Amino acid sequence: MKLQRLGGYAAITALFLTIAYELFAIFLKSRTAFTDSPVKGMAAALAIPTEFHVLHLLPIVSSIIGFMWALALHERMQANAPYLTRAMLIAFSVYATMNIASNFIGFESIAVLAPMQDLSAFTAFISVIGGLHNASNHAFGWYVVFIGCAVLKTHAFSRVIGWLFLLEGILLMAERIANVLGLISASASIIAIVWIGTAMIRQKQLQPTAKEIAAAS
Repeated sequence: MKLQRLGGYAAITALFLTIAYELFAIFLKSRTAFTDSPVKGMAAALAIPTEFHVLHLLPIVSSIIGFMWALALHERMQANAPYLTRAMLIAFSVYATMNIASNFIGFESIAVLAPMQDLSAFTAFISVIGGLHNASNHAFGWYVVFIGCAVLKTHAFSRVIGWLFLLEGILLMAERIANVLGLISASASIIAIVWIGTAMIRQKQLQPTAKEIAAAS
């Protein structure tokens, strides 16, 4: 039961860290236009390295905290959906590994390559970061698809939550088709994660069954 509540808090905390990351990235882009070209990105990293360190730190912390949510969901639904929950846990592990790796590479590019003014190496690092970021988003899409399927199979949560996660996962993997899909995916994600996190936090301690009472007597 403690893991369920911890997982609920972890889900909501990871969500808000992700939102903070997106808002902070928008703020930095408005100040530096660092995504327009590698030259501007390197100049921005040299001008305000602390802000970019914070930008890369937020996804790392979010991934670590989010893993507690994945473990809690696995515990909650593994009895009735062992293969789905195992695939869900693997998908999150892949997502977290690539997400953390891409942001550690970001730390390295700011600490070493930007001061060296090596544009070609900096551009290569940025390409690697972008590839890992896109791959991690795809893995996260599979993670939430598996959550949706497991919820619908086990009825551990409201079926609406299951359909929301399915919608979020499909749109997350296809959001490059149109920007509006990314907006719909983000909305579904916020609703589904807050809903399932709240349900996990508010879960009441189950009463012992008659069989357990008899065994204890």
